[in-house]
Parts: sequence; C-alpha cells; structure tokens
Amino acid sequence: MRLCRFVVMEEPDQVRSGIFHENRVYETDGERAIGIHDLTKVGFLPPIGQPPNIRLFHPDGSYRYAGTAGLMGPGSEYEVPASAQHLTLRPFVAVAIKDEGDQISLDEANDFLLAFLPMLELKAESAWDFPLATGPFLHTVDEFEGLPSGQCEVLVNELHLGTIAVEFPVLPTAALERCTRTQKVVPGDLLGLPLRSEINLLTSPLGRNLQPGDQILIRFEQFGAITLRLS
Repeated sequence: MRLCRFVVMEEPDQVRSGIFHENRVYETDGERAIGIHDLTKVGFLPPIGQPPNIRLFHPDGSYRYAGTAGLMGPGSEYEVPASAQHLTLRPFVAVAIKDEGDQISLDEANDFLLAFLPMLELKAESAWDFPLATGPFLHTVDEFEGLPSGQCEVLVNELHLGTIAVEFPVLPTAALERCTRTQKVVPGDLLGLPLRSEINLLTSPLGRNLQPGDQILIRFEQFGAITLRLS
C-alpha cells in the first residue's frame, strides 16, 4: 500500500491524506475513502508532515539526529546557502515507525515497522543539517517480500551519474534495536538506512560538486523518483 499526503490544485491550502492506487489518489478520513482524485489534479507533499524524530544511520551502525521541520516533497526547490561548499548528495531509504517502544529486541523489531520511504540528503563541508527530500509515498512493509531491493539511479541535469544497489549495511531491525537501547521511539519516527555505496560526484560524468541551477533526479526501482532543484 502506498500512503500519501497531497493537496488538490483547486484548494491548495487544505492538506489531505490518502492512498495511491492504479494511478489515482483515494482520499481517506483515516477509516474510509471519501474521494477519488485524478493525478493531474493533485500535488504531492512529503508523506509525513513533521516526524517527531529523524535518526540517520551510518554504515557502522552509529547514527545522528537530523532536523525534522524542513522535509521537502516531490519537485521542491532548495536555495543553496552561500556557505555550503563542496555540496554532494546521498540517497537513502528511511523506515517509519508505527508504535511507541523502548529497549526493543531484534525479535520484536519487525512489529514496529510501518513503511519505507525513499529520501535524499544533501551534504557539504561547512554544514550537514540540510532539509531532507522525500519521495511522494510511504510504502507499507507488506508491499515487499522482505526488504526493498533493486537499483537506485542518480541523475543531475538529465546526466546519468551511476546506479547504486539498494542494499543495507544496517538492517532496519538492527537500527531500531540500536537506537532504543537508551531512548524510546514514537509513531512517525524515521530511521534513515544508508545504502551500501554512494556516487562520487567528482569522478562521475558530472565531474564536479552540486551547484545552484542543478536538477537532481533520484530514481528508485521499487519506489519511484525524488526530484529536487537547487537555486
């Protein structure tokens, strides 16, 4: 199941939630469908408004917290601060938590996982807490046989820079067990899972770091795309 938040173009101030199915958006009130919308009539928002916590994991299992107030949805534009030097990118996959808990064991962890969400992090030498960009949908765990897989393609200005295998050095259950040793999780928390490799922009066909004017496209085989324009 693909969960989403969106606006109808005719009423852009009213945030709605629903399910994406067979190229239509079914608006829900949390229990039942209350409307059906054509894709040409809606604009997608980040599927989670403001997560209580975002933890970004490193391949060694350590993690840090990221800001929760600035998630960017599909097709967003981000104004790059002048202080952001040597700007690069990192696609990853987040898992959303559905229940509150602490000291969760590996055997219990699967019961706390709600959905997966493709995400994009910008990185620079002078700053690391950039807003995170998301795909349009939360993909519930029952959509996959086990973990997400496939490929992630990275393009900048329509130039193909390479592909990354969607493989996780830190499994979602291990990430959840690790972070709840000392702190609880609550519904809506996101755990960012790194992919096994990254694209080096300097040695890629782009041959440079990111700069204003670049159009980024991250295409996940199982999730769809993240698009972000830098200004």
